[in-house]
Amino acid sequence: MIKQIKLLGGERMVKNRWIVALVCIAMAISPVVGYLAVGVTAETAYMHMAYTETREDGKMVFSLSLEGSGVAFTMVNQTVEGESLIIKPRVSLVSPFHKKGEVQVVTKVPVDGIDKIWLQGVDTADRELVWNNTEGSRG
Repeated sequence: MIKQIKLLGGERMVKNRWIVALVCIAMAISPVVGYLAVGVTAETAYMHMAYTETREDGKMVFSLSLEGSGVAFTMVNQTVEGESLIIKPRVSLVSPFHKKGEVQVVTKVPVDGIDKIWLQGVDTADRELVWNNTEGSRG
């Protein structure tokens, strides 16, 4: 008859291996999920902005679209710098999180309080003037 010797802590080692494996899988997948959910800053050369309307509250609505069928907007950030509104879109590949390469942007401040609206890409060198309040038209 053969005696089985149980090692102390053997079950704990198996559980620890599963935990380590799950953590490794999560770390490998998280950049991909982050890219698809949050995206990267888009370049202005691939974006087109069209004026839609000025609402009663003074805010403007723009239609923003991308070139290419496999790219979608994830979010559009807006910041006010002095008298300018900077619009910074982020994009990623089309995914279950984001499906459209077109978005309606509503300015977060009324246009009476700003002089220019800029579309910004990766950095400040990649800026395009899309609206100028002094002329009351597109830049």
